[in-house]
Amino acid sequence: FYWVKIFGDDTFTVRFPFVISSLISIWLIYQIGKKWYHELTALLAASAFGFLILTILFAQMVRMYSLGIMFSLLTVYFWTDLLFFSDKKNKNLLWWGWIISMSAALHLQYFSFLFVGLVGLSGLFFVKRNELLKYSFGGVLSLLTFLPEIPVFIAQMKVSDNGGWLGPPTKNFLPGFF
Repeated sequence: FYWVKIFGDDTFTVRFPFVISSLISIWLIYQIGKKWYHELTALLAASAFGFLILTILFAQMVRMYSLGIMFSLLTVYFWTDLLFFSDKKNKNLLWWGWIISMSAALHLQYFSFLFVGLVGLSGLFFVKRNELLKYSFGGVLSLLTFLPEIPVFIAQMKVSDNGGWLGPPTKNFLPGFF
């Protein structure tokens, strides 16, 4: 809303933040892959992601998908550094980066919400015992930022989508899914 008010509503201006977020996502995949595996794997993963049709499509669409991917990857980036590669001098920056990026992903898309939630829960197996309380507090703090959206979430779960091809979930949806 404010972006359009400030910079105008031509096609390039409106799509620009989503293209940038897709490019940042490619860079984040490279950085995460380099930390988790090695540089060649990171380069292959970033290249594959950059040429996926959905990545290209999401970069052009003015929708939350590219931002959701970027903040989900940013969450993994900070999570990885926080739990496995951190030193004492930048630990607070990593904590706040993890909390803020996770909070942003929670608000953008429900799949991003689920993804960063699973990342956060899996971190419980890797976090050092003396940092467990701080880690749990960060996760709860991120969840608290979602509280104002719970009525919207409940309302959206009660109705089908606008196109009519996806009906509202039933009570036995989750067991039936598995």
